[in-house]
Amino acid sequence: MTINKYTRIGFSADFGGRDAAAKMLPHFKGLKLAAKGLELKAFPYPELAFILRVDGEISSFGTSGIENMDIDRDGDYISLDIVITKENQESMASIFNTFKLAFLDSIPTLENEINKQKNSALDIVELEARLTELYEKYTNIMS
Repeated sequence: MTINKYTRIGFSADFGGRDAAAKMLPHFKGLKLAAKGLELKAFPYPELAFILRVDGEISSFGTSGIENMDIDRDGDYISLDIVITKENQESMASIFNTFKLAFLDSIPTLENEINKQKNSALDIVELEARLTELYEKYTNIMS
């Protein structure tokens, strides 16, 4: 596996209904804006993607937090789902906390997967610093 000089952080979303989209679309846009220009150094994939799975009136996705890691067979990205339950959507503080915990929980999840591949290139300090920066930029945008 090659090590990329820079890795971008991206977001996509799956809203479980119009109610979920109405409530969480501003947060999705805020996360995308916060991630713009933010790059990881020495990460083994060109993109680290987070997919928001937001419970709504039509669909639910499970329990809150990080789920379903996926690695593109061509090695173009590694993705993680962030499940956001209806309970997590009740207040701004709850939404912020959900993202904070998801970013923190993604660190050991990514580390374990990349270590399974016998790839020691993951810089945990760099990953934690960029995800912390992402979270801070996002909360500043949304405040």
